[in-house]
Amino acid sequence: MKNRLKKVIENIIILLILGTVYAVLCLFTGIGIPCPIKLITGLYCPGCGVSRMCLSIIKLDFRSAYHYNQCLFILSPFIIILLIITGIKYVITGSAKPGIFIDICLYIIIFILISFGIWRNLP
Repeated sequence: MKNRLKKVIENIIILLILGTVYAVLCLFTGIGIPCPIKLITGLYCPGCGVSRMCLSIIKLDFRSAYHYNQCLFILSPFIIILLIITGIKYVITGSAKPGIFIDICLYIIIFILISFGIWRNLP
């Protein structure tokens, strides 16, 4: 169990470091990763605006964060909770295989994101 906990903590630290480096790069240079779907199709994907949303959250500007991606702004706490539950289950049991509850939650989130992706591109 200690090894699994160590692995989870290491992965969280790596993600935090990468996220911090990306945020600093975006904040100081204004350069971000463009959305490939938007570049190719001209349509907004369900994830368009996530970088700007996260940067606004870092600045505690929640109104702008909501403006950049309403759907993921609202879903983020639920996604984080599901990740925490999965991480805890992995540390305790050694299996990250989601149970039926998490499966259902993920299907609902995917349905919401696909619906949002369609809605945000309607004229």
